[in-house]
Amino acid sequence: MDNRPDIWRYLKDHQTPPPQEVTDRLRALLRPAGDSNSDGDQNSLRRLQEHPVLPPSFLLSNVQKAVRTQRKGSLRRILPYAAAACVLLVIIGIVIDRVALKPRPALAKAPAAIHPVSSRPANDTAATASSITATAGAADSMAAPAIAGHAISPSLTVDGDRFSLVDNNPLATFTSFRYPALTAFVNSNEKGNLRIHLDQYTNIVLSPAMTTMIKDLYGTRSNGKPTRRARKTKEKLDKWKADDDEFFYKNPSVNPLDAVDLAEYLYASPAKQSGPTPPPNPTAGTDGHSAGDADLTVSYTLTIVSKRSTGLGETYNGGIETLFAGSGRARLRLASLMRIQSIFLSPEKGNLTVLRESGKNKTKTILTPDQWTSYNKKYAGLTCNLTPDSTRILGYTCKKALITLRDGRQLTAWYTPRIRKPECSTVEPVFATIPGLVLKYEYTCRRRTVSYTAMAMSRQPIDSAVFNIPAMP
Repeated sequence: MDNRPDIWRYLKDHQTPPPQEVTDRLRALLRPAGDSNSDGDQNSLRRLQEHPVLPPSFLLSNVQKAVRTQRKGSLRRILPYAAAACVLLVIIGIVIDRVALKPRPALAKAPAAIHPVSSRPANDTAATASSITATAGAADSMAAPAIAGHAISPSLTVDGDRFSLVDNNPLATFTSFRYPALTAFVNSNEKGNLRIHLDQYTNIVLSPAMTTMIKDLYGTRSNGKPTRRARKTKEKLDKWKADDDEFFYKNPSVNPLDAVDLAEYLYASPAKQSGPTPPPNPTAGTDGHSAGDADLTVSYTLTIVSKRSTGLGETYNGGIETLFAGSGRARLRLASLMRIQSIFLSPEKGNLTVLRESGKNKTKTILTPDQWTSYNKKYAGLTCNLTPDSTRILGYTCKKALITLRDGRQLTAWYTPRIRKPECSTVEPVFATIPGLVLKYEYTCRRRTVSYTAMAMSRQPIDSAVFNIPAMP
């Protein structure tokens, strides 16, 4: 069996038409000869006869389980039972269609870019759930998401079935074992890193270390029970999730959308900040065209560069930070396996809202401009050194800038002067003095570098619903 990994895919995709004798016997039993509607029924049964029927998803699971528990068995002994089950399902389907007098239309899979809504009810009704689609592994972690002017719709789609996120958290969804479709998806993904399509703005490719942990999480013995490694992995992931949720709940001044805060939370104790808060630095102008003239969406991939696994950091590795800006409004959103969080800028009063959208402790904090300045006081008095170094990102020539904080901590940013950052760039105060739109930036903490690189940019109109602040449950 180990030498034939494709046999399961063959069984799953196999289609079979109903036998001719089944149709003839049903016609004779359900509509005696001479009946006035026999011609119409004959046409209906003919259409049913030509309709192939896919075996249900549980049939594949039952076949796999039978093979695992009966080690000395062979596929040849199982196939007759599977075929008999398929024929039985075909007969049941014909009877149902015959009674309803409605021929069933041919089944067809939806295109990969369109995810159909399943008729089955979702098991979790969290009001703030974000959409996620688990798909096959991908080798390119920088694959650009499909950016378009649409709101972020809540759903979780796996192999055509749609579910809700558990606690609006992708990691909690994996560790809850609530959806058997996830188990089948992870176990069937033999090669490559696991890839998560969170919504039309977000594609997350899990790191090799995180992919291995998720696969270990779903490991089972021959009796179907989890392995010892699976139990230990679940304990570790549950602890990481609880620690992360508790830390950010108890430390509201620490912002996971901030590269410095996130890196120091993961790899060092967050620095204590004190002292007076001077007024924010003015934004330098540019000669390029303004991003404020039209809506702007920029998605950055979060990558942790290290020689070894970074533990809890792997739950953020591969995450996506997206900047939505336009008409005086802005939203900065982090979506990772561990956490979903946003910062909203309201154009009316200039207030900012920090929304923790995932986990058991969801919170919403509204800050005035002065409070936001105090919230980011570590960036007060920073210096920015523009260097002649350059690189190419998304087709733009980007110049290098070294941002130094008062305590000596330093970030590196690459920006393009051809695009002026939007007027609502207040959500990213660290870039206040950079004369252009930043397309890459990074911060190093204890030999681990947290890097954000723009992988997609769009000027298409943004659906106003993207800027709506959802209500907390």
